[in-house]
Amino acid sequence: MAGSRPMTAFGAQNDLSVAEFKSHLTAAVNYAVPSAAKTKIYRKVRVLLASWIVDDLYVGNEVTRLRDVFKLTYNYACQVFKIPVSGPDTPRQALLNKISELMADTDERDLLIFYYAGHGAVGKGPGEGPCVFVSGPWNVTCPDGSIVQSNADLNFTDLKKATLDYARADVLYALDCCHATTAAINPGKELIAASTIEGGAGGPGYTSFTSCMVQELVHAGSTRQFLTAAQLYHTMLYKAYKGTLKYTPVHCETMVGPQPRSSIFLQPWVPAGTSLPAAQSTWPLTNSNLTPIGNHRSNVRVMLTVHLRDGTSETLDQMKQWVSNQRPTNVQKIGITFDFAASTNSLILFFSIPGAAWYSLRDHPAITFLGYTDSELPSGVENQPPSRGGQGKSGSGRSGTDGGKPGDHLGGRQGGEGGGGLSGSSGGATNIR
Repeated sequence: MAGSRPMTAFGAQNDLSVAEFKSHLTAAVNYAVPSAAKTKIYRKVRVLLASWIVDDLYVGNEVTRLRDVFKLTYNYACQVFKIPVSGPDTPRQALLNKISELMADTDERDLLIFYYAGHGAVGKGPGEGPCVFVSGPWNVTCPDGSIVQSNADLNFTDLKKATLDYARADVLYALDCCHATTAAINPGKELIAASTIEGGAGGPGYTSFTSCMVQELVHAGSTRQFLTAAQLYHTMLYKAYKGTLKYTPVHCETMVGPQPRSSIFLQPWVPAGTSLPAAQSTWPLTNSNLTPIGNHRSNVRVMLTVHLRDGTSETLDQMKQWVSNQRPTNVQKIGITFDFAASTNSLILFFSIPGAAWYSLRDHPAITFLGYTDSELPSGVENQPPSRGGQGKSGSGRSGTDGGKPGDHLGGRQGGEGGGGLSGSSGGATNIR
């Protein structure tokens, strides 16, 4: 039940202690901010870029552009694969063979990137249903000689569960299709998706998911900045907020154990014993040349609340002092702000956090999502709720109690209709995947 009277309003209040909340924040930002000590330098990186041989969306140029960036700027081993709709192998078997090649002779020292562009759908199944890749229409000759149009498809959720989800290597999925987040991931993997479970994704163009990904990868490469998957998502979220990415992307990572791990790190691959070209001489990782994530081409922030069972009237000032004076690892660097506190049966603390750190904040029912903003509160404003006007625009979403991770508010427009998404821009996409 959503709206102003959720069912959670009538139950026992979930809360955290101040110490537990600080621990949650510290773990989240340590995950989001890269450091030389914890960054994995991969032995090898392989990329598989898949799309259908029947391409009615005309994604081929965008696939090629992304391949070129990974190959020429990042020196990754790339392969473009056109999924067949007919032939000796089924579409599933053909893609399975390529994924098996991708995984061959890899282990925890390696990184695998799987990218798909094309149609997506929700298949039949329990719960949310699987993510299904669907080809464009193609002509099929029937036994009676008549010709009809058909669409090939394959259950990607089922396929990856048998392959990439259990790869020893790190895996980054990048899916530019509708209903992309139905491709739930296993622990230790990350997914950047063009759409939510219920949402659509636009066709190729300057504001497409793939185009924005290419732009951010090129920018990081040309300016010799380091980019994690979390940072890449953060910058794309900002583009969606500003309207230069038509649909709001989603970032998912499944944590292993009590603490989050560092996000997958994207940097040019260098064979052992060789050096980078002079133009990339500052790429070797040191703490001194890392761009703080809070300033990485994006200032969109996520507004949240937390219920603190032992909070007092002094907690807000204490949290601000904790950031400014004690300077906990990375918390000050990433730019977390504490804006307002209200006393109920427990203290409710309003705070904001960059998008990349938001997705590494562990789920807890005491933490609730409010909306998006690119504004900062004026100094000294502590006794009124964060303003949603006058200082930039704020996105809004449905509040929940799922640890601050919203659901359908993230989605862009479905079908060809206007509305939705962070930017709220009008008009539908030319092609909906």
